[in-house]
Amino acid sequence: MSRLSLRKIFASPALQFPDFRFLWISSVFNSIGFIGEQVIVGWIILEMTDSSFMVGSALALRMVPFLLLGLISGSIADRVDRRKLLITVSLGMSILSLFISLIIVIDILTVWLVFLITFMSGCVRAMGQPARQSFAYDIVGSQNLVNAISYLSLAMRLGGIVGSLLAGILVAKLGADVAYAVLAVSYLGSALTLSFIGILEKSKSVVGVSLLDSLKEAGREIKRNNTLLVILILSATVEILGFSHQSLLPAISRDILNLGAEGLGLLNALRSVGGIIIVLILSSLGDIRRKGMLYLAGLFIFGVALLLLGFADSFLFVIVAIIIISGMGALSDILSQTLVQTVVPDKFRGRAMGGWIVAVGLGPAGHLEIGALASVLGIGFALTAHGGSLILL
Repeated sequence: MSRLSLRKIFASPALQFPDFRFLWISSVFNSIGFIGEQVIVGWIILEMTDSSFMVGSALALRMVPFLLLGLISGSIADRVDRRKLLITVSLGMSILSLFISLIIVIDILTVWLVFLITFMSGCVRAMGQPARQSFAYDIVGSQNLVNAISYLSLAMRLGGIVGSLLAGILVAKLGADVAYAVLAVSYLGSALTLSFIGILEKSKSVVGVSLLDSLKEAGREIKRNNTLLVILILSATVEILGFSHQSLLPAISRDILNLGAEGLGLLNALRSVGGIIIVLILSSLGDIRRKGMLYLAGLFIFGVALLLLGFADSFLFVIVAIIIISGMGALSDILSQTLVQTVVPDKFRGRAMGGWIVAVGLGPAGHLEIGALASVLGIGFALTAHGGSLILL
C-alpha cells in the first residue's frame, strides 16, 4: 500500500473527534474481554465434555440474549445516556468475569455453571451493543459513519488479537481462573476510558415515549421499511451460516492441527487479521457508493472460504481460510450496520441497531446445528454444507 494510502488511513475523519478516540480505545479493551472469553469458554467446554456440540451450545448461549433482548436494548439505547449505559455494561462484564474466576479457584466449576454464567454475560453484553454503534453516529455524524463503524471494527479486531493470544497463553500456563481475572481488568479499562467522553445531549433520541410504545414503533418501522427488513434477514442468515464456524475452532485446533489452548488462541487471533485488512482497505477508499453490491460479493467469497476451511488439512490452508473468512465477516458487519443506520430516521437508529442485534441473535441456531453436524458427520462436512449454503444465498 502506498504512503499516501497509509496517510489517508491514519488521518481518519472519525479519529479527528476526541470523543470517538476514547470510544475506540474503550472498544479495544471491550474486545479483549469478549474474544478472550470465547477462547476460554470454548477450550474449557471441549476439555470437560470432548464434544463439538457442547462447545457450540456454550457459544450459542452467548448469542441467545441478542435475540431475546435486541429490540429492548435498542429501545433503551434511544432513551438513555448511551455513555452511561456502556459504562454500566462494562462494569457488569467485569464483575461476571471475576465471579467465574472465583468459582474456578474454589473448584466448584461445572459445565452447567459455565453455561449459566455465559448466558448471563450475553445478557449484559446485549444491553450495550446497539448503544455503541449509535453512540458513534452521535459523535461523528452520518457523513463519517462508514469510517467510524470501520474503525470500531478495527478496534474489535485489534482487541481480538490481544484477547485471543493472551487468553490462550494464560489458560495453558496459569489456568482459566487467571485468564478470567485478566479479562475483568480489561473490562474495567473499557469503563474507565468511556468516562472521559463528554456527555452528548443528542444521545437521547426518544423522550416522553413509553418503552412499550417505543417497541411498537420499531415493529412498525421494520414492517414498513422493506430495505431495512431485507438487510436484517441477510444479517441473520449470514450469522447462522457463516459465523457459526467459530464453534468448530476448538476441535480444529485440537483434533486436526494437534495444537493446544495456545493454538486455539492463535486461530482466534488470525480471525482478527483478515478483519483488520478489510477495515484498512475500506478506510482508504472513503465513502462507498454501491454498498449493497459489495455486501453480496463479500458473502459469496465468505462461502468459498468456508469450503476451503472444510477441505483444509494443513496449518497453512487453515490460516489462509480463516483470514479470508474473518475479512468477509468484517465486511459483512461493517456494511450491514452502516446500511441499517442510514435507511431509517435518526430517532430509530438505536432501535434499528436493536433489530440488527436480534438478527445476530439468531446465530445460536447455526452454532447448535454446525456443532451437531460436526459431531455426527465430521468437521469437514459441516463446514462444506455451510459454505455451500452461503454461496447459494
